[in-house]
Amino acid sequence: MSSRDSAGANSACVRRPWSAGAGASRSAVSRCENFEVEKRRLCDIKPGDFVASGGVHGTDGQIHAVELSIFPESMRGVGEGQRPWDVKPEGVMTNATVGTVSQTAAGGIVHVSYKDGESEYVAGPDVPVLAYVLADRTLLKNGAAVVTIAVKQPDGSLLTSRANIYAPGRCSRCIKR
Repeated sequence: MSSRDSAGANSACVRRPWSAGAGASRSAVSRCENFEVEKRRLCDIKPGDFVASGGVHGTDGQIHAVELSIFPESMRGVGEGQRPWDVKPEGVMTNATVGTVSQTAAGGIVHVSYKDGESEYVAGPDVPVLAYVLADRTLLKNGAAVVTIAVKQPDGSLLTSRANIYAPGRCSRCIKR
């Protein structure tokens, strides 16, 4: 996650605190979609939603969600599939379409399908559920945390098509890792 330092008319300067060269980089954001991250609950996930779930393989053979994200329709298909997730030991990331969501005493069971298969995961009551919703570019203010994937251009500048904004005071507890 980066934090926004400053902005021009068509770009934002972001600082990368975790990288070895923890300096600032300017990314073009004028034509990108901006998403704000809002807190949701498991009951807000509906059949047909496109979601991402980071989870871990449990000793019980099930995948236990660590976080769930509901994507907007414009992000349907982004990263679709299931693959290792290096954020947690035994981690697995699944981006897929929801088939069913059922409740159990231990939380919820989310059944999903993706291009090459299907999966389900257990979502305990403390698992954060977040939704990416279209945001106004004015949320790109100094101090806002930003997640984006940028492509380096031939002139050395960075270009991104999407910025996820964790605006100060708007998402009290967005992601806990």
